Parts: sequence; structure tokens; C-alpha cells
Amino acid sequence: MAEDLEQFVGKWKLDRSENVEEFFKAMGMNFFLRKMASRASPEQIVTREDNKLKIVIHTAFMTREDEVKLNEEYEKHDEKMGAKFKCKARMEEGKLIVDQERIDGDGTTPPQIITREIIEGETVVIVKVGDVISKRWFKRLE
Repeated sequence: MAEDLEQFVGKWKLDRSENVEEFFKAMGMNFFLRKMASRASPEQIVTREDNKLKIVIHTAFMTREDEVKLNEEYEKHDEKMGAKFKCKARMEEGKLIVDQERIDGDGTTPPQIITREIIEGETVVIVKVGDVISKRWFKRLE
């Protein structure tokens, strides 16, 4: 199953987005950061080690690293939002699905489901927060 992670490895550039500002709003991101993040065109560098993916996201105003561990519970800290999440990742039908729930704060942020899949050579990232669904398409860079 960890071999399925290999499809996500590489360097990717955002091509287009759908409903991304609404996602940031649902996550409780402040107005200023939400506007900046919605207009950013991030690059992602994805590497793999055993059952983990390391995803480094670069924009003009920040760099963030996420580590996704397959089939085990782990914590993730989002410094920009000042948030801590409990996460668990799994593979289903070639899709990487990460369930994450905020474990600090006031309890008003709904859990998230983040799905990554390769469709026609692009990485499609679908994030669901409550009733809000956002999609981002990334093209592979050579």
C-alpha cells in the first residue's frame, strides 16, 4: 500500500483552484491571511520515505512542511493558523485520504477530510470542511 504513495512524489505547481477562499474561511483563517493564501500560487515538493510523504509547500510569503504518515495517528501543527490537529491517513482506491480534527481552540472548527488523487497526470487535492468543499489542481513540473 505504501507503494501507492509513489505516484504523488515530485514537484508540482498550482494550476487552478475552486472554492479555496471559502475553505480558508471555514477553517477560521483571518481575513488578511485568507486573501493572501487564496491568491497564492504554491509549488509543492513531495518526497516519500517508507509509509510517509513529506510535502513542502512554497509560496511567495511562506514555506510549510507537512508530513503524512500512512495508517497511524499523528499530530500536525499549523503555525500560520496557530492550530494543532490530530490526523490519520489511509489509501483507498489509489487516493490518499487524511482525516484531521483540530485538537486545540474553541471547538468551532469542523473536522477536515483531505483527499489527494492523480487524475489525468495532475494531483487533485480536495478538502472538505463541514459543508465546504475546495479543489486545487497541481501540474507536475519537470
